[in-house]
Amino acid sequence: MSRPIDKGRLPPPDQPRHVEVVHFSREPLARQQQTRAVVGEVALAIEIVGGPVFTIMCSPGDERDLALGFLFAEGLIAGLDDVVEIDACVNGGRVSVKLAGEVPTGSRNLVINSSCGLCGREGLEALLAALSPTDTALRIPLQVLFDVGAAVRERQQQFAVTGGCHAAALFDARGGLRVVREDLGRHSALDKAVGYTLRRRFPFAELGIFISGRASAEMLVKAARAGCPVLVAVSAASTAAIDVAQRLGICLAGFARGDELTVYTHPARIDLESKP
Repeated sequence: MSRPIDKGRLPPPDQPRHVEVVHFSREPLARQQQTRAVVGEVALAIEIVGGPVFTIMCSPGDERDLALGFLFAEGLIAGLDDVVEIDACVNGGRVSVKLAGEVPTGSRNLVINSSCGLCGREGLEALLAALSPTDTALRIPLQVLFDVGAAVRERQQQFAVTGGCHAAALFDARGGLRVVREDLGRHSALDKAVGYTLRRRFPFAELGIFISGRASAEMLVKAARAGCPVLVAVSAASTAAIDVAQRLGICLAGFARGDELTVYTHPARIDLESKP
């Protein structure tokens, strides 16, 4: 299995921009001039050579991983072996991906904002029809699910400075974090984490996903595309997310805040006896 050739040099991620703000407090009423760090947001064009271009609003950093994760989540590549070359010209706001086989048709050029998940899709049912239920016997100890959020927060460097980033992580049954990625968009954070995992050829079927926001249907579709059998979110799950998880065999949990956890689907994937 060959790895795609990386072309172009990626500059280090931009440091958070500092801006002057006026801060008000209520009790006691006060006004104060302050300097605050603000998360970056840039436009990145992901181009399939000879095919469509997708422009994504995202945070700077991990652009190659984002491109791979996005194309994988969209079903435009089935894995790393479909990619011959990744040419990054981030100063020009573009990552070009050369595919090994036929360039997909029927996709249109699309601008995707930082909160978009299923943008440009004709319907959730069409997506689900192309996905199979996760096929793995993985069970994760409950204690790991209690602890994973705190472990991820310790590695959220951008959030600690700006308070403006989501995080996504992939973790194993012992609680080890394989990757943590941040972005102002939760979908891009997960795409970055999945892209990294693809590039390292880690086995998705042996990993769970942690996300810092809510669990919506498109996040479950991304998990199913990768073949991850567990998704844990800090916040609530939507009705559509629960339906997708139930259908595709994914253990979906929300409100993961250290000492509590709400499991919506497939609780049998949680090991109540083993310790990490």
